[in-house]
This record gives sequence, structure tokens and C-alpha cells, in this order.
Amino acid sequence: MKITTFSFPDTFSNDGNINLKNGVNALNQNLGLMVKCQRPQLRGDPTFGTDILNQKFQQNTAILRSCIKDDIIILTERYDTRVLMGNGDVDVSFQGDYFHGKCRYYLKSEDSQFGYNIKV
Repeated sequence: MKITTFSFPDTFSNDGNINLKNGVNALNQNLGLMVKCQRPQLRGDPTFGTDILNQKFQQNTAILRSCIKDDIIILTERYDTRVLMGNGDVDVSFQGDYFHGKCRYYLKSEDSQFGYNIKV
């Protein structure tokens, strides 16, 4: 398996080179960070990120959970073209003060499915 992505939070080494990570755990970490990024935190791209942090304080309804699922899917498809994710691949729930998400995705280059969890 040859999945290469940026290392986070150590993006740069002492000599100025960009550190890279390999494997599905690195991809999962980056996808999780992307979903947790609050819209519009990324300067120059106001569509990057989700509204999960704001939405978790709203009334827990099926419509809200559907909106969160759509946010995650659209964000993932827009910013990481290596993966495919559908509506049935994302499960969201609220437990107390926390939002929990279980995401599965199909990684094209590996012809395999993987997953990651989100807790906000």
C-alpha cells in the first residue's frame, strides 16, 4: 500500500523539507482534520471545512444529521479526489455534548474500503 500524504502537525522538517507520511492512518488523520476545520477558516477558500462545531449546538434532528452527512461527503469529494464516499458511508450521532461520526470511504488507488471516526 503506497498512500502518501502530508504529515500533520509536523509538516516541515528542520532542514526545510516537507515531511510526508505513508499509509491509511495518515490519510484518515488528514480527512478527519479536514472535516473538523470550521468553515471559513482557510483563507482564500471559504467553502473548505464544515459547520459541525456550530451545528452540534442545534436541536438533534434527522434533518440536522442529514445536513452534516452532506457536508462531510461534499467536502471529501471536493478536496480529496482519491476517495469516494456515499450517503450510506457516513453515520452521525450526538452523545451528550459530543458529535460522533463514523465514515467509510472507497480508496480508488487501493481498490479497498477504509474508515475513520470523528469526535467533536
